[in-house]
Amino acid sequence: MARRFAHLNAHGFALRGVTYTDILTEYDELVSPYTSGYLDARHVTNFVIQKQCPQDFAEHLTVAYDPNVAQDMLNALDPSRAKPLSCVAVVSGLGAVPAPQDIGLAPARTG
Repeated sequence: MARRFAHLNAHGFALRGVTYTDILTEYDELVSPYTSGYLDARHVTNFVIQKQCPQDFAEHLTVAYDPNVAQDMLNALDPSRAKPLSCVAVVSGLGAVPAPQDIGLAPARTG
């Protein structure tokens, strides 16, 4: 089966003309080893979140609401307004401790 679809990746995964930002976590329990998530192309920036913020213990699902990852994404989307990461501590399955206010990821307050 793999041979049948080999032509799909014959020219690489990353398309020319597109700039990619790839964010990986050392604690990924679904992508194993986590390094298999690296994209190897000239127009790809790969980040391992723990290399930027050692106190970030986010795993595969927690990166979806990780403020450090969010800042990397915002920086990639608008480099002219890039900010340094706050390196908030993140606990797997729980998220940021405490939730950061400065990039708009904290839950809305009611009442």
